[in-house]
Amino acid sequence: MELIKKIVIGLIIYALLSIIVIVFLKDVLSLDNSLFLFVSSFSNVYLDMFFLLVTYVGSSVFWVLTFIIFWTKNRKVSAYLFIAFIIDTFSQFLLKTFFIRLRPYEVFSGRLLAFDIELGASFPSGHTQRAFSGSVILGSFYKKYRIPLFALAVLVAISRIYIGVHYPLDTLAGAINGLLFGMIVLNIPLKKL
Repeated sequence: MELIKKIVIGLIIYALLSIIVIVFLKDVLSLDNSLFLFVSSFSNVYLDMFFLLVTYVGSSVFWVLTFIIFWTKNRKVSAYLFIAFIIDTFSQFLLKTFFIRLRPYEVFSGRLLAFDIELGASFPSGHTQRAFSGSVILGSFYKKYRIPLFALAVLVAISRIYIGVHYPLDTLAGAINGLLFGMIVLNIPLKKL
């Protein structure tokens, strides 16, 4: 019953945000562009290095290594991280196929800090989604690290905007997806698997 409540709350949030975006699409996209440019305006060498490091916490490689490391320490955590990773990857593929949105560096020339060019559509942010779903799962097992985990997930979201590969709306959607999928995964009875 608790899982159903969480899914319903998540769907209500999705519906409300979708209605707002659809009704005010022009204004939302204008605000999204403005927020992107605002975050980009803080560019300096130290922040560049910091956010280039932080952004990799949301990468596929980082999370694959994380669930491999946890496999030797806590297989339940590792299994949940693996399931979340699969769900995150599949949902991102579907959403990016449906919402074909250009990345900011393709619209605002000269604003790309990443070492490699991100391929595919911008919406939603996969790095942000993985960081938030991972934070939900790890935070539920290691409660004293919950706040630092979520702070790191927020930094990953900001890093994706800062380095020029996502808009704020992309990272917001990734964060909501990650929170929702993380909570759903935690309610999967592993013994049945």
